[in-house]
Amino acid sequence: MSGTVDVRHLHRADGDDIRLMLGSRLERLGMILRYAAYIVLVPVFLLRAAPENYRDLAVITGVVLLHNAFVHFVLWMRRPNMFLTPWNFIIHLTEASLIVAFTGADESEFFFLYYFLLLAYSVFSREFTRVLVATVICFLAYGMVIAIEYLRVGISAPAAVVFLKIVSVVLFGWLAASPGRLWRQIEDAAATRAQALASSEATLRTILDSTAEPILVYDEGEAITEVNDKACEFLGMKREEILGRPFRNFLFDDDSVSERLAEAKLRDEYHGEQVFVNAEGVERTVDLHIRSFIQGRRRFFVVIAHDITERKDLQEATHLANANLARLNRELQQVNEMKTGLLITVSQRIRSPLTAILGYLDMLLNDDFGPVAPDQRKPLQNCRRTTVRVFRIIDEALHVPPPVSRSIMRAADITREKD
Repeated sequence: MSGTVDVRHLHRADGDDIRLMLGSRLERLGMILRYAAYIVLVPVFLLRAAPENYRDLAVITGVVLLHNAFVHFVLWMRRPNMFLTPWNFIIHLTEASLIVAFTGADESEFFFLYYFLLLAYSVFSREFTRVLVATVICFLAYGMVIAIEYLRVGISAPAAVVFLKIVSVVLFGWLAASPGRLWRQIEDAAATRAQALASSEATLRTILDSTAEPILVYDEGEAITEVNDKACEFLGMKREEILGRPFRNFLFDDDSVSERLAEAKLRDEYHGEQVFVNAEGVERTVDLHIRSFIQGRRRFFVVIAHDITERKDLQEATHLANANLARLNRELQQVNEMKTGLLITVSQRIRSPLTAILGYLDMLLNDDFGPVAPDQRKPLQNCRRTTVRVFRIIDEALHVPPPVSRSIMRAADITREKD
């Protein structure tokens, strides 16, 4: 409800400002016309009027000067709202009545001043009741002028003509009040539309500002026309600083920005990754989605930027970690190959003398060099078992026993059977 009151208040305030401006111009124009009319008509009056009518000229001169002094004062103080007060209406009414009274009353050629007064008041007031009240006041003022003239010297115009003039004031006032009422209805309807528009704009603004993603709107000239609070936070700038700036100024130019914006214009939408640059020069990677729409016969583009900087950093870090892991795996494989080669080399270097030792031990135990005493056989068997154990340790280190080891182990088993 508070939003509704504010909208109507602002709308009527704009209407008051227009009336004040119009009133100031009309009062300034009236002041100039009074000066001009006074300068032109006073010599004519002095040439044709009798000396006893100089008093009337003095009264009119005083009223005109006071009225113009009032206008000068209001314009100098820059308070045009004083032109809309009842006092200003009374001043105009008094001036018009005196002019009509001093120029013949019932036969005065300035009778139309009442029409002008009611027309101007209907423009300023625009309220049917007030204009009718002003009409009644003008009717009474003109009737008083006619009555005073009748009591002083009588009236020379036909009574029917005087009656029609008085009635015409009322009729003209009613006619002047009707457009004012219509204008008031138009203002109320405009206020209602403005209220609905402001409500929809407030709703849209609330929706935009409550979204978690930066949203920007730019026109066909790429000038930004609207942003939400998240976009201001994302770009590190105030809303007033962003509006009107080219949209491409916030994009990292990698020689493809023009092509992407042209694609959005051609296809009415665009979806892809883009790098934004904020006010501090910090680059942020976003998932950019652009769609076009028409408003008031103008084409606009709404931009939704989803920040994926952290995801891109994580992907880059994962890719780098995978690359490092692959490099470490290759280095580890090389180390394993070097270790395996070293072990094979060492085992081959060790197997050769051990094989010779084991062969001679088998020959001794098989009495190839002559009989072996029983007390000598046992130490030789212990040496042979130790040599075989060394072969097994080497095979366990290499995980795959070579054929030579298997043959030696079979020979050792046969020898144990013989023993």
